Amino acid sequence: MPSENVRRQTLSGAERYVTPELKEYEAKALGADERRRRLEYELFEEVRRKVGGARRGLMTTARALASLDVFASLAEVAESRGHVRPIVEDGPALTIVEGRHPVLEARAGSPVTPNDLALDHDARIVILTGPNMSGKSV
Repeated sequence: MPSENVRRQTLSGAERYVTPELKEYEAKALGADERRRRLEYELFEEVRRKVGGARRGLMTTARALASLDVFASLAEVAESRGHVRPIVEDGPALTIVEGRHPVLEARAGSPVTPNDLALDHDARIVILTGPNMSGKSV
């Protein structure tokens, strides 16, 4: 057995030896996982610091994207259900032509009858009467 080999372990009926090169490689291999974990954590901490430093801009962007998402969703629903944009004018008059309640209309199996409404200087109040469940709430 060469003198540079070091006895590592005695086995039943055999001896186990290692060379200095093998021992050095073993130390590298065993330490590699710990170094990898340490480097990964350092990189994670660096990313966290950079994201934290950009917090204000990221939050502004997130809020803008959230608003865009809401408006895009409302526009998609309005388009698919045939809703129209109201014309808003200064003055005491309110005119609704074929008005429909969007939540009731979205219910499956229940048709909603469109209603007109016209309020102005002469008619500022409307009293609706009729049997229960006749659509007065719409």
